[in-house]
Amino acid sequence: MMKNQSIQQYNQENKKLKSNLITKCIQKYKQERRIHKKGINYSLINDQKSFILIQRRQQRQLKKLAFELEKIKKVIELLSSIKIIFLMMMTVQIFRIQKSLDWMNQKQQNNNQETFIKRYVWEMHVQTLVNHIKFKIPKFFFLNNRAKQK
Repeated sequence: MMKNQSIQQYNQENKKLKSNLITKCIQKYKQERRIHKKGINYSLINDQKSFILIQRRQQRQLKKLAFELEKIKKVIELLSSIKIIFLMMMTVQIFRIQKSLDWMNQKQQNNNQETFIKRYVWEMHVQTLVNHIKFKIPKFFFLNNRAKQK
């Protein structure tokens, strides 16, 4: 009895597998029949169409990237020319600043010389006044002191 049951079970499973296999084969045949309709392999055509579309998309992207690269090159050229102009302007400014500093230093030296001369003249004037006073006032001072002493 057990043997019969196991044999029946085995046969049923076999039938299921066979029927599944047959249905899969039929489905595959129908697909191939659709694909090979009128002797044309449509799946290959679809693959070729998708390949061509992908290729065109890649070409468009490459063109866009090349255009962007050209823009970047132009910007870099502009920036380098701006950099050169900026450096030239900075050197001009540095020369101007250096010139003004030289002029200020020269003016300061002239002022120092003028102040030195003025100071020297003033000191000489003061010295002459002091010398004048030394000779005039002390006598007077001493005269007053002598008068007080007597």
